[in-house]
Amino acid sequence: MQLRVVIPTHARPALLRRALESLSRARLPASLEGIVVVENGSDAGARAACDDVADRLPIAYRHRDHPGKSRALRALVEEWREGPILFLDDDVRVSPGLLEAYDRAVRSSGPGHFFGGPLSIDHESEPAEWLKPELPASATGWAPREGGLALAHGETFPGANFAAFAEDLLAVGGFDPRLGPGAHAPGAGANPTGQERELQLRLLQSGRKPVFVPDARVWHWVPAERCSPEWALERAARRATSAVLRAQQTDADPGLRLLGVPARVWWAWAAAAPAALLAHTARSEEQRYRKRIGFQRARGRVRGHRLAARTTR
Repeated sequence: MQLRVVIPTHARPALLRRALESLSRARLPASLEGIVVVENGSDAGARAACDDVADRLPIAYRHRDHPGKSRALRALVEEWREGPILFLDDDVRVSPGLLEAYDRAVRSSGPGHFFGGPLSIDHESEPAEWLKPELPASATGWAPREGGLALAHGETFPGANFAAFAEDLLAVGGFDPRLGPGAHAPGAGANPTGQERELQLRLLQSGRKPVFVPDARVWHWVPAERCSPEWALERAARRATSAVLRAQQTDADPGLRLLGVPARVWWAWAAAAPAALLAHTARSEEQRYRKRIGFQRARGRVRGHRLAARTTR
């Protein structure tokens, strides 16, 4: 059973170099078939970063002209068809025993299971305490909610650090190309979030079992701008967009629509707008955030319905 590692990247060569350097210091199991870096929608130095560690890692570089993290990963899964694949982000550093830990886990459990390890954070600057609950696990860290080795009901692994068998991913339809960085515009930007969580929920619904791998830890780099109220507000909008696409609510709501969006969604958008417009009058940053969050979520739902009206899986 050969383990493959995939690192998608887009226009972040410095972070990718950091990730590859940490992998070059990790212990490599004999079963490691290779590490594939797939650069999608950019040509920004990823090939050179791979060349720099080629004498220390079994690494291969792939390039895709079209952007889209989910599309790039989907294509690789469809190419390989079977076997365990470890998915890492280009902005993590890994523990020395990460690859060995995943190798043991996939050999012990086999197909029908998917895997993930803990996520720690390398912050450029710490977020405000009041803001931390508003940020995703990718900015604050993750371990199983209930402690120990078991995941709570509906809990999934961080997208920056999980593994699954290709045959299991194919059986549930693979990565959804409507979600994730590059899905509708280059970079993370305005794109819906949560492509890995959505995929893992389908694995759970199909009866595949999660396996927590405590020794497979990564540290996720979080720049200061991703610990700001503005970023959290935009993230909330993107999550709302994703929720609409995942639930396919447009198919279940036959009521009156305007520009592909149900009237009730436009009404919620309009109802939340006055508080957002007056947010600048609030005394604190937290109060301004609270006044704007409802509008951002409503804006995200509007965008989700508009995207769903013109895209299909």
